Amino acid sequence: MKKRSECIRNLSLTLLAAVTLAGCSASGTSGGASEPQSSKSEDAETIEFAVMGPMTGDTAGLGQQQEYGVRLAVQEINENGGINGKKLVYDVYDDQMNTNQAVICAEKMVAANKYRFVVTSISTGCSKAAYPTWANADLPVLSGINTGNTITELGYKNYLRICAKDSAIIEQMCDYMVNECGVKKPAILYTSADTDVTNFDFTKNYLKDKYNIDIIDSAQVQVETEKDYTAYITNFKGKGADAVYLLTEYNPAGLFLKQKASLGWDVQVFGNTGCANPLIFQVADAECTEGFITMSAFDAESTNERVRKFVKSYTELTGVDPGQEAAGPYDLIYMVSEALKNEETNGLNGNALVEWLRSNASYSGIMVDVEGFDANGDNPNAKPHMLIAKNGTYVGIDEK
Repeated sequence: MKKRSECIRNLSLTLLAAVTLAGCSASGTSGGASEPQSSKSEDAETIEFAVMGPMTGDTAGLGQQQEYGVRLAVQEINENGGINGKKLVYDVYDDQMNTNQAVICAEKMVAANKYRFVVTSISTGCSKAAYPTWANADLPVLSGINTGNTITELGYKNYLRICAKDSAIIEQMCDYMVNECGVKKPAILYTSADTDVTNFDFTKNYLKDKYNIDIIDSAQVQVETEKDYTAYITNFKGKGADAVYLLTEYNPAGLFLKQKASLGWDVQVFGNTGCANPLIFQVADAECTEGFITMSAFDAESTNERVRKFVKSYTELTGVDPGQEAAGPYDLIYMVSEALKNEETNGLNGNALVEWLRSNASYSGIMVDVEGFDANGDNPNAKPHMLIAKNGTYVGIDEK
């Protein structure tokens, strides 16, 4: 993976070459801009689907990565003959990482009446908000990167995800913190997002129940309005925290690391998978992030030939390194494409297609392997990787 000084450019510039969205309008790809149509396409030459994610706002970098991952998969599949001769075509909807906007996006997708399936938002909260609208229209809802526990505990029949869920990720990180790093007095910084609140409670209970460790201090931040974390850092230090666990996305994590360094506090910091995005090195430099430990479903340093090809294609397209927000959707599109090539899926739509995928999906990807899904829609094969920040990039923890 290239270092920050070599490869990270302004991601907003690359958006000009991708999709320009406002609110929940849709931008067509793989065939030029288009607006959703009023009737379901019967065009034998194409298979259409929709992608929803934050394409504008503070988290636009994540949504853009999602779209780039989808785009690369679609380009490669179409260049290699498509799906039994049919080309993939998709529209992108901007949920702005806002649940109300997500519902509006879902309503527009349903009104278009042309999509075979939906690639849902990177935000678990937005996916949950939009799901009832999609379910009422019997649309398959597929995720490459939703990690929130609760979404597969709600009895959703039309929902599948290929990535690991937060509880498994948190358990692995907590075990590493305690057993490998000797952490005894952790503090936690988490956001007000529903998923992070749930993850905070799970982390606190897991550490207490398994290791009899109490959280020494915690702080909840409003990422939309709070950018100064120095008071929290001072409190954590004053209470004797020997580690800090960040249950956030990459931007607040980068701000925390930068401000911690400016205050001269030398403490080990860990982060959940949302922190693993390479864009963190745009927020905080190599010196501030050095030694930061996080987890990701995707290991961009893998020597696997397909991973190397994906990383090369992605950096050529965007100028930045790919994270799991790109790799998950990339794998998802390939998994669905492989399934739709099967004669058994001809004519399958809605829940019938979901149930076929649940029992029969088989795919070995750059981020995950899939051999069917469990009753809740989870992928039993999904496993995250431990990463550490070294010299302005992430490497596998065993390679440090």
